[in-house]
Amino acid sequence: MKINLYLYFYWSFFIISSCVSSKKYNQLQRVQQEQLENIQKLEIQSNRSLELEQELVRTKIQLTKTEDVLTTFYEKYTGQNEIKFNIDSLNPLNIQVNRKMDSLLHHIQILDRNISINQQTIQALNEELSTLKNTNGSKENDNKSDTNKNEILTLKQELAHLTQLNQTQNNEILQLKASSKNSKANTELTDPNTKISQLEQEINIQKELQSNLINDISKKDQTIKLLNQNILDKSNQIFDLSLRASKIEDNGYLKKLEDSLDHKNNQLLVLNKKIQEQKNAGSYKKDSLNQQKVNLQHKQQLADLKFQIHQLNTEITNKNAKIKTLESNLNQDENLNIAKKKFQDTIALLRKEIAKKESQLSAEHHIKYEPKSNENKPVGKIQNSNSPLSKSLVNKISGLAQEIPEAKLEIKSDQNEIHVFIPQKFLFEDEAVVLKENGSNLIYKIINHLKNHPNYSIEIIGYAAKTISKAKTNDIHFRRAITIGKLMSISGINPDQLLIRSKQEDDFDHSQNIPTGIEMVIKPK
Repeated sequence: MKINLYLYFYWSFFIISSCVSSKKYNQLQRVQQEQLENIQKLEIQSNRSLELEQELVRTKIQLTKTEDVLTTFYEKYTGQNEIKFNIDSLNPLNIQVNRKMDSLLHHIQILDRNISINQQTIQALNEELSTLKNTNGSKENDNKSDTNKNEILTLKQELAHLTQLNQTQNNEILQLKASSKNSKANTELTDPNTKISQLEQEINIQKELQSNLINDISKKDQTIKLLNQNILDKSNQIFDLSLRASKIEDNGYLKKLEDSLDHKNNQLLVLNKKIQEQKNAGSYKKDSLNQQKVNLQHKQQLADLKFQIHQLNTEITNKNAKIKTLESNLNQDENLNIAKKKFQDTIALLRKEIAKKESQLSAEHHIKYEPKSNENKPVGKIQNSNSPLSKSLVNKISGLAQEIPEAKLEIKSDQNEIHVFIPQKFLFEDEAVVLKENGSNLIYKIINHLKNHPNYSIEIIGYAAKTISKAKTNDIHFRRAITIGKLMSISGINPDQLLIRSKQEDDFDHSQNIPTGIEMVIKPK
């Protein structure tokens, strides 16, 4: 029975982790902890049932000894005084029997409570099964649904029968106790011979009731074993449903991802067509204000497209995490491994297409838009200013190195500008462009310090190691710099204050293996 319970817990864990969303997973994890406690209580209950059986055996032995005493009493003693003496000697034994029966009644009540807990556990499993059925209702047959309902109804009927059986047993024990008490009262009023006869009858009744009690407990153990088996079967059914739901969800997600990429490609084609038409027709406006407005609209469209692509990358990352979870559970299934490899190849192709599109957008952004915003300025440069930096801002930014030592910030400042270098490992998840929680918190702190200085310019530079190719630098590290710029603009920093670019070498003194990262150059306009 312990093996079945541990199997149930093992499958339940993977069912919950693969079937529900991250938010619901936390709730179900707490339910799972409660179920583990219930399983432990059920083991204690089983052990207690064995102890009760042993207690009944000991009580039976004591009743046998009582019969031996009565036999000895008939053989050896005659006369009213001796009979009274031996009857009095039997009273303590009768008291012990009554105490044993009271103890049995108490433990049976505990069994009833444990059965109630099992009913709650089954109800929770039924709710999970119902949720899965609702999710995959269009994919499941009505016959299977009816079969599951009948099995659940059968479990409920078995639990009701077990509860009724316990109630009947409790009533019998109460009757036995009442009979024992009445026997004591009648014994004091009757003559010794009548007392002996009544004691024999009561002993026979007690033996019969105890035999019935042993049989009932045995039946109850069988019912509990059957209940555990049914729970395990339900867990297997839930696991099968979760696998089907996961496969259906994966297929639907892939189709949705392909449609989304097609839509994004169409948008890019339309945007490129508009830009080409404007370039061929020579229809750029001469008015500088209108030109800046057009450039700002193009920049916003470009930022929106990159943000949407970033969301797609996040979805792909989450999907990869889910695939890894399925791999750990089903790594022996060759067909699933083949399907997984195909899906990973598809994702790799999609990532290459996304990287290619982003690289094209990056090049178009530098070639078409940045020179148009101010043709007198070089691309990727901010004009220097002789205005001194705010000392309070310098102190706040410099204090971040002591406030967050694990970030390993490198800060340099002079009278005109301050340089802040943040290592890539602290900001981003591995080789992706998704910010870590600690990295986001650091960027928010810098944003809060800069909100009160709208006349400052902020240059965001994505750095790569010297060994990395220029193409990869322009792709990955420029996207990381865009991610931080997007976060700043959303959080209240004016986009006109921002300049985003990337390069391979930095100005910081790294003795070996210059790390990748982000540099912010903050200075007055």
